[in-house]
Amino acid sequence: MDFSKITAAVIGLGLMGGSFAMRLKELGAAVIGINRTLSTAEAALRQGIVDSIDISDLKHADIVIFCTPAKATLAFVKDHLPDFRSDAIMTDIAGVKGNPMCGHEGEGLSRADPDIFRGANYILLPDKTNRPENVELIRNMALALGCRHVPSITPEEHDRHIAYTSDLTHVLAAALINSTSLKEDTKYFTGCLLYTSDAA
Repeated sequence: MDFSKITAAVIGLGLMGGSFAMRLKELGAAVIGINRTLSTAEAALRQGIVDSIDISDLKHADIVIFCTPAKATLAFVKDHLPDFRSDAIMTDIAGVKGNPMCGHEGEGLSRADPDIFRGANYILLPDKTNRPENVELIRNMALALGCRHVPSITPEEHDRHIAYTSDLTHVLAAALINSTSLKEDTKYFTGCLLYTSDAA
């Protein structure tokens, strides 16, 4: 995949969007960065993380990567649909849960890291209307970013897997913390709230 021939637009320049922009620039792509807060976009431009913050340049983007919450992504597409190329490939990393599924401690552009993808999983949820060649392009992009595993699964399969790898672990941790088998003072060394019937 020759990134020197690709222009990518990253919408949302927080931790993940900034990391995408940094790594894509390392790979040779031209990067357009759009952010709700102009000062963040201007900082990304000054630091050389992106090449442009002009929304009119969206018409040049081959790939548009949304690193915004799901509702914000939908609103942006509705508001700017005429600004995109008709053949632009759009993808997103938005989750519908309160807790993000990617990233690390900290947030914002200042915490962006082009190595955040190294060895990571990048799960594709292609829709039946997606062109296979476009799904393959996103897969190749993820591998070039440094991701190790890039499976393609259905949303239903995704939710089943996440129920075990994420949701179940949270349930087990909460159950352990709330268990009466713990020593009384253990509750003062945990990172989550305890639900007890007294005021302790």
